[in-house]
Amino acid sequence: MGKINLDINGGNGPYNIIVREISELSGNRYIGPNPTTTLNNLDINYIKDGIPHLYSVSVSNGVCSQDTETFEHTCECEVTPSFVASQDCSNPQDPKITVTASSGGTGLIRIRIYNSSNVVVHDITSTDGTQLFSVNNNSSYRINVSLAGAGLENCKANDQIINISCTVTCSLNVTISNPMC
Repeated sequence: MGKINLDINGGNGPYNIIVREISELSGNRYIGPNPTTTLNNLDINYIKDGIPHLYSVSVSNGVCSQDTETFEHTCECEVTPSFVASQDCSNPQDPKITVTASSGGTGLIRIRIYNSSNVVVHDITSTDGTQLFSVNNNSSYRINVSLAGAGLENCKANDQIINISCTVTCSLNVTISNPMC
């Protein structure tokens, strides 16, 4: 929740105040308090996704003509996901990246893995937990984890770079015994 101050000239309260993100056709982000007592520190339910939004404020009192003004406002993400990524060389012939991620309680997360050419090689939406991704050995990858859902892509953890370097640790040893004709 955020705040806004309004300066209304002309007419008297009580006022009907409607605050919407410019693309919203219905609803009201205005929460309170009662606009007959104060017009400072009015509670607004802003969109908290880290990107700028254009809001409209419409004020009417049933007597004077309605006035609508717009303003732009940005609120930081309310929640950002967290994750830990590491290489998994348990099978050096099939290396993997292990990603353990948490949405911070908001639900779904989106995991994207980019190769060194910045091409997406994996893109999934998942719940909290651990995921394994097959990758190429001796390669570098960038892992990006964000919240999933419309408008939440900007709510993300810092990207992490993983360099995959899995070496085969076994060797063959041949012993010859008793050759015969």
